[in-house]
Amino acid sequence: MVTNKHAIIRYQALDKCFSNWYKKFDINALVEASNEALYQFTDVQEDMQKRQVYDDIAFMGSSRG
Repeated sequence: MVTNKHAIIRYQALDKCFSNWYKKFDINALVEASNEALYQFTDVQEDMQKRQVYDDIAFMGSSRG
């Protein structure tokens, strides 16, 4: 499971995907983009779950995010 200290990296990766108007991203592509961003930052392969991406999207859409 991905730790909370990498939340900003995950949010930036998701924001980059959402900002791309020319490509549609499904949940699997969002998971892959998040995994790739985490790998580039930490050089450790971590497997995110779909649930974590859904939680990140919910947080980004809330008033706190």
